[in-house]
Order: sequence, then C-alpha cells, then structure tokens
Amino acid sequence: MQHLLRCLKVGTLTMFLTVLVQNRFAAAQSAEELVKKAEGDLKKSHSLIIAGRHEAAVDILKNADGTIAHAQKLDANQPRLFSVIKTFMMQKEKVEKKLGKEIAISFDASEKSSAAQTDKTMSVPAGSSKSVQLPYDARYPMQQFSSSYRSFEDYYAQFAIETAEMQAILIKRMQDHLEKMRTSLALAKVESSKKNVTTHPDFDEASQKIQVSENKYAELSKNYQQQISEQNELNKKAAADREAIKTLYSDLRNKIFDAAGGSVIYYNEPSELEPLLTKIEQFEISDKMNVQKLLESFAAKYGNTEEAIEKSTGDWQTANSYTKIEEGIQNVAKTREAIAQDLVQKYQKGLNDVKSKHDFYKVAYVTGLKKVIDLAVRFSPGFAEAIKAQDAHQHNTDTALKDFYAAVDKKNWPTHSADSPANAKELAKATFTWFSNDIGWGQRDKDEKATDKEVRKPLDVSVHGPWSVQERDLLGNPIMYGLPVFVAVEVASEKSLNLVRVYDVTMRTEEKAGAKQSPPFFSITVGNSHYIRPSKLKK
Repeated sequence: MQHLLRCLKVGTLTMFLTVLVQNRFAAAQSAEELVKKAEGDLKKSHSLIIAGRHEAAVDILKNADGTIAHAQKLDANQPRLFSVIKTFMMQKEKVEKKLGKEIAISFDASEKSSAAQTDKTMSVPAGSSKSVQLPYDARYPMQQFSSSYRSFEDYYAQFAIETAEMQAILIKRMQDHLEKMRTSLALAKVESSKKNVTTHPDFDEASQKIQVSENKYAELSKNYQQQISEQNELNKKAAADREAIKTLYSDLRNKIFDAAGGSVIYYNEPSELEPLLTKIEQFEISDKMNVQKLLESFAAKYGNTEEAIEKSTGDWQTANSYTKIEEGIQNVAKTREAIAQDLVQKYQKGLNDVKSKHDFYKVAYVTGLKKVIDLAVRFSPGFAEAIKAQDAHQHNTDTALKDFYAAVDKKNWPTHSADSPANAKELAKATFTWFSNDIGWGQRDKDEKATDKEVRKPLDVSVHGPWSVQERDLLGNPIMYGLPVFVAVEVASEKSLNLVRVYDVTMRTEEKAGAKQSPPFFSITVGNSHYIRPSKLKK
C-alpha cells in the first residue's frame, strides 16, 4: 500500500511538472503568435479537405483547436482571434458532414464570445462617464454597420484558404461591405444630429473599425494583385512551355522520329540505310541531350505522365507531345537494335549464298558482306552477335572462298585450238585490237552512259575453233560469220586479288551479202566466263 502511494505521488509530481512546462511554453508564446500558428494549421487543413483527405484534416484541426484555446486564454480580445475561430468552425462543419461524426473543441466558440470580438454592444466603454444614449433612428444604421463589419471579417478570414476564383469574389464582397460600413456610419451620424447628438463613443469605435478594415483591405488587395500578377506571369511561362513541347515534338518528328519508328525500314541495299544512320547519329550528338534536359525541366513543373501533365496544364496535346517525345527517343534506340539484328541475319544468309554466285561476283559479294556486318555494328555498337560476326569475318570469308580459289588455281590459259583457222595469230591480233578500242571494254572509261567505268583491259586472245555461220539470207546464203575466241581481261580493282577474267566470246563480222570469214569485226556475243591466275598467261 505504501509502495502504491509512493507511485501515485511520483505520478502526480510528474504530471504536475509536465503541465507546468506546457503552461510555461504556452506563456512564452504571445496570443498573436499562437493565432498565426493556428492560421497556418488551418491552411494545411483546408488543402487536405480539398484533396479529400478528411481524416488527416481532423488531425490538423485538433492541433489548431489546442492552439486557439491557448490564445483565447492569453488574450480573448486578440484582433484576429475571431476570424481564426470562424475559419476553424467552417472547416470543422465541412469535415463533420463528410465523416458523419462530431469533432470536440476545447475553446469557447459561443455567440457571446464571438460577438465580443465584433460588436461590443456599440456602447460606452465600461468605467467611463456615461454618455448620451444613441437616438433611436441612429440605432438601425449602426446595426447595419455591425452586420457589414462581421461579414467583412468573415470574408477576410475565409480569403486565405479559398481558390483564386473565389478570392476574386471575396475581394469584391469585402470592398462592398467596407463601403456599406462607411455609408451606415454616415447615416447614423446624420440621424443623431437631428437629435442634437453629434458625437458618441460608438461612432468613434466604428470609425476605428473602418480604419482598421481599410488597412487590412488595402494590404490584402495589394497582395492579391501581386499574386494575380505573378500568376499571370506563371501562366505566360506555362503557355510558352506548352508551345515549346508541342513545337519540339513537331520538329523531332520531321527530323528523326518519323524515320526511326522503332522497327526495320524497307531497303534493297544496306547502303540505303546510311542516310538513316546519319540522321540518328546527328540527333544523338546534337539534340538528344538538350531534349532530355528540356523534358526533365518540364516534368519538374508539370509531371512526367500523360495524365499528370494534362491535369496540370489543361492541354491534352501538350501531354501527348511530351509522351510522344519520350517514346520517340526510345524508338530511335529500338530502331538501331532492330536494324542491327536484321543486318546480322542478312550477313549470315549471305555467307550461305556465296557458292551460288558467279565467279566474277563471289569476291565482290563477300566484300559487300563485310560492309553489311560493319554497318550492323555501327547501328548497335554493343550488339554481341554483330561484334562476334565482325571478328569472325575473315575466317568466314576464307571458308566461303576456299573452293572458289582452288578451282581458279586449276584453270589454265589455252593456246589456239587445232581446228582454229590457219591465220589464228592474225585473227587473235585483230580481236585484241577490237577489244582495246571498244567503248564497252578497253575504252569503257569514255562511255558516258556506263555506271561502271572501270576499263576491261585485254591481255591476250586465243582462238578455239573454226569460223561459223551466224546469219543467213532467205536463200540460205551466209551473210554473217563468227569466230570463237577466249579473251583474257584485266580489271584494275581485281589486280590485288591476283585474278584475271576470261570470257568465251564469238567475234562477228558485218551482216551483208557476200560476207567473208575475216575481220573487221562489228559485234560479239558473250558466252561463259571464269577467272584464271595472271601467271597462267603466256609470257
């Protein structure tokens, strides 16, 4: 029992000290400071109510309740206390309706207490000498004055927690009630003067209230106009931001997004992809970083999702443009990857197709495959499959051309055949001259119509058969003869490959009656062709 009493004494002492500390802390704050704190809490509560977070608003209101109670104890006549109480009660009523339960308060919110802050009965202050009573006809205007004053104070208290649209209405209402206060006081004085009462303490108090209200309204109106000006400036900047995003998207569509849509584009030759790769590289070097910085800056102000941006800007086109820019940047990277994969597939298929190509195209074809795999790596420098194929290209080339080079090594340059004409040497010389002077062969570089102007330089000619009839007239008489020959031709770009071309051709005479089996030659027909080594030609 004694132990229990000692515990109770200790508990009582602890509670006493706690209350003492709280009271000293509260006393250390003035009523004005406590009112400011309550106003801050009520602003937070208002924001939570708008957001629909009513339970959270209750917690803030409870904090404000305690603060108001302390302020009321310190100074029940604090000028802004009545406005704070009004605001508190309005918010309390809203939350109670939403939650369906009552919120307890610890301060005096009675009409009597409230009226003390505004009316004070408009009579002579206690302790002063008794004044003349207000004439009857002056009392109604003074009642109107009190009503306008209370309305002014209510709107003043409500102003800080309302939306910009509602604030514009409240400013006008406060101005109207301020004018009504002046009019009511003036009318009361006129009615009093009719009864020879020209001064009265209630008039003095009303004048003071008008002066205080005018000062409050002037400051509030000034701050409001500044707020409106700042908001207008923000609106201008927001409009500029919106236009910047939409313009940027339009520009990027034309510059890169329409070309690099995230998939493989149609192309016949890999070289046709070069312009696209150039566009991508230019975008990544010149534009991408600046675009991403702009998106980050925009997102910090308006959000980074289509829903958030549309909500904050009120413009779905801006929201759509923002997301399309993000999507476009991603598609550029996807385009690189998709094309790189497609090029690797074409490269691998090309290696399998080397054997099916004509001898004259095998080496060039394999060289072209090297360009294909190099382009794949350029499109996607980190693509492992492309890098692996590029590293193995020389081995793949050697394997693909192994049989081809073995077949070339086995081929020889033939001498004139046994059944060739007796003057085969002279005929070979005439053939050599023809190839040297022909615009499609030895003079190919002078052919304005040729797309490939590389000269086909004749190195040697071998006759491998007798003359043959190429054309006859209606009576069956020969009108054109042909001579079968092999011609060895050098192409400059193939010298480094140690290869010489051999064409099997028929040299043809002019088509005419009485044709002879002799030059000059006027045309040729080309049959088979193949490579030999230059060393196989006669010295």
